[in-house]
Amino acid sequence: MNPQARAKSNRTTFGTYAADGLADRPQKPRTGDLYDGYLTNHILLTFADVEIAAIRVSDVKRWHAGMSTGKATKANVYSLLRTMLSDAVTDEIIPSNPARIRGASTKTR
Repeated sequence: MNPQARAKSNRTTFGTYAADGLADRPQKPRTGDLYDGYLTNHILLTFADVEIAAIRVSDVKRWHAGMSTGKATKANVYSLLRTMLSDAVTDEIIPSNPARIRGASTKTR
């Protein structure tokens, strides 16, 4: 990625990045619907207009702690956020993933 593109991508909001990321990710229709629901109902309510580079570990922890949903859904939603932020690291938009809550994507039965 050239420096100008990197500077622009650093100003990309999470909402824009997530929409582009889901469109580029091959998935079955049911999975796409599920991810869209997780984004719309849980993740984008907090992070849609936030620049990816501005998301901090403390923001993710506060968001996770405030989620009022079942344990399995909470784990799945967190896992999607973590995966998308990992993709942003791979794309060199952010240096590290702020979704670092140990055990947050673990589903207990």
